[in-house]
Amino acid sequence: MKHLCNSRRRQAKKLAFLGKERSLISRTLLYTGLRKSELASVTLGQVYLDERTPYLELLAKDEKAGRGAMIPLRADLVEHLRSHIHLPHKKHHTLQLTHNTPLFKITQDMMRVFGRDLTAASIAKYDQRAVSSIFTPFAIQLAPTSLKHHAPPCPRCVTVVLNLR
Repeated sequence: MKHLCNSRRRQAKKLAFLGKERSLISRTLLYTGLRKSELASVTLGQVYLDERTPYLELLAKDEKAGRGAMIPLRADLVEHLRSHIHLPHKKHHTLQLTHNTPLFKITQDMMRVFGRDLTAASIAKYDQRAVSSIFTPFAIQLAPTSLKHHAPPCPRCVTVVLNLR
């Protein structure tokens, strides 16, 4: 009986970690505008959280345009990423995280799982204009100063971003 309780506790911890990681992956995709494949390519060596302007480095070979990019990060996302990186997670506390360790483990079926998460949260996958719900929050991030004054985001910026996808 004691073994069964320990097994359930381990499973609960594992599921809690997976939930937090999926939430952070979704948040990172939403706040940066990265594609799934682009985020999957980011390693710990490409994460710069202690810079004056924290950013993720996207290598040219991993970016759709082939130019590479420095993706600036919001302060709240930086703190979540820092916590994720410094957790003694995975299977062993002694695990050595290297420069080439992926920031996240992103699986092939992640978008299907993300779709299920949207459904569970009662969020439509597409809005009335057939625009994916993942791009609207990113587009809104383009005008953070105007949001402070409750003004709508720059329509031109939103149109450009949504049409690029």
